[in-house]
Amino acid sequence: MNQIKAIVRNQKIIVGAEELLPRDELKEGSIKNKDTIYIGASRELDFMLGYVYYNGVPIYSRGKYRIQVERDYTKPIPTPPMPFCFNNLNGLLIICYELEFPQDYLHFKQNLDFVAITINRIMDDEDQKLLWLALIQDIINEYDCPVIVCCGGEDNNLNISGVY
Repeated sequence: MNQIKAIVRNQKIIVGAEELLPRDELKEGSIKNKDTIYIGASRELDFMLGYVYYNGVPIYSRGKYRIQVERDYTKPIPTPPMPFCFNNLNGLLIICYELEFPQDYLHFKQNLDFVAITINRIMDDEDQKLLWLALIQDIINEYDCPVIVCCGGEDNNLNISGVY
């Protein structure tokens, strides 16, 4: 499953799986499907970058935060997850393993209309699945908004793709 579709406050949103919906495809999809927000993450040089596109125009982007910081301290530190606003819709993009660091995203004072989580592959096992579903529930409890999750890989009982 490489894309999840959702509608939040009458806005169409498509979230792609990390690395499985490249930036060019995000851009092209947002041009073909006017008035639809496309969200995903793809590798650019040595960084994993998250993107949000609308009608072919990037409206938000940032590097994957935690993995970059832990991997190489000589590279510039990407921006931690921060809310973005577009058309009076407040969203938050979480890229894969950033989900495991709630201190980075459970502190915003503003209301969120949705959270998008892009993940490269299905969960490794049932324990990881239960942990990540609990973290998704924490987001729902904190922000009282839908969480749109796209998880790459086969559609089986370890895939947590969906709208929560």
